[in-house]
Amino acid sequence: MFGRVGLPEPRATLYELRVEVRDLLARAFPNPGDEIEIVKTFRASAADGRLGIPIHLHGDNVHVTYRAAILAACASV
Repeated sequence: MFGRVGLPEPRATLYELRVEVRDLLARAFPNPGDEIEIVKTFRASAADGRLGIPIHLHGDNVHVTYRAAILAACASV
């Protein structure tokens, strides 16, 4: 993709973003009443990996970790 517009290979910076599931749901607008089942599914995934993403429990809080990358390249002037 970068090469198609004349840019060199990008530099990749990888990081993880951890979000509490209830905060995520507050921005996702699930159907009313679905929040409880969604949180239960995330909580179960912490034990059995059913969602295939990193889930961490901290007391009553359920955190999901997103892996993200920032790609950057500079054009020659």
